[in-house]
Amino acid sequence: ESRDRVGGRLLNATFSTSPHPHHSSYDGKPVDSNDSKNPIDLGASWIWPESNPNMDQLAKKLDVEKISEGDGAFRFKDGSQTIALKLAEKLCSNENVKIMLQCSV
Repeated sequence: ESRDRVGGRLLNATFSTSPHPHHSSYDGKPVDSNDSKNPIDLGASWIWPESNPNMDQLAKKLDVEKISEGDGAFRFKDGSQTIALKLAEKLCSNENVKIMLQCSV
């Protein structure tokens, strides 16, 4: 992974209150996506399980909850980056797997 985090274009930001920059308690700093105060997807957000059965199966295996957006579209409860984070966690539970970050590509 060339970034300092897993997920590629999947990225969640969490705001303790309103993400509006003129709100008095806006801090504007993305925090750990496991802090599910108010996760906001900044990357890919929706899936269509009918069109993406592999992603749907992966979400089920990783215990990532989906929320219906209507018309067959779903988003992941704590943001799409949750998929990448849980997959990395599962992979790293194997002592033979190492995920390297900030690598030149």
